[in-house]
Amino acid sequence: MVAISIGRKLFLRHLRCDVRLQNAFQSDAAVCKVCKLLFALPFLPASDIVAVFERIERKAQRLLEYATQVLELCTYVRQNWLESGLWSPDI
Repeated sequence: MVAISIGRKLFLRHLRCDVRLQNAFQSDAAVCKVCKLLFALPFLPASDIVAVFERIERKAQRLLEYATQVLELCTYVRQNWLESGLWSPDI
């Protein structure tokens, strides 16, 4: 249930609020894939989340047109979920 809540918050925080990212999500398959991978992080074993996130972040850096928007989303995930005590992967 927590994983679904995290995915929903991620969607509401960025995809719905950032029109550029929303358009990229709908029109660019690579952006869509990276975002879906981020949504799936909470479903991984806690020991794998950080390593998988770092791979996703590297994929986001290679995006051409929308790298800035997707990297902002990655920064949000890192700061608010991976590095904060509230949503850290080891809870």
